[in-house]
Amino acid sequence: FYGYMLMRIKNIASATAYKLVKFYSQSEFRPTMFEVGFGKGKELPPYKIQTKDGELTLSGFIDRVDSATINNQDYIAVTDYKSSEKRLDAARIDAGITIQPLIYANAVAKSSKDAKPAAMIYLQMNDPLTKFDTAPTPEEWEASLNDEIKAHGLFLDEADVVAAFD
Repeated sequence: FYGYMLMRIKNIASATAYKLVKFYSQSEFRPTMFEVGFGKGKELPPYKIQTKDGELTLSGFIDRVDSATINNQDYIAVTDYKSSEKRLDAARIDAGITIQPLIYANAVAKSSKDAKPAAMIYLQMNDPLTKFDTAPTPEEWEASLNDEIKAHGLFLDEADVVAAFD
């Protein structure tokens, strides 16, 4: 049992690393922070929200922060790794149901002087099973992986920023 679990973890790590290498080979964004904490005694200050009943102080850890400078403007993107499929839905964010990615992006942006949030991304860590009737070509295999391992998120609606991700 443990041998199988170890093999699955290695395969998941390999597939995720493959996707990250592919992303960074095509993107202007570069990783700047991993497992960065925000809150008392952490790398970034606590995230504070003022309510009618007082101040709320939040803390946590952000899996990854990427940054890029585009047209003399600094941008940040936060990525949260997930073990199961999860998508960012603008309607759920607007309704206040999904707040984690907003808090993460704002915590990083507030700690940077002039950086603007460019993206909030969920990346599922998985080792997808692909089906082929015959042995796939390298291009077919890669296309299948790209279909299965996707980052889902919300991106700033600015053409230059979107282009910097691709």
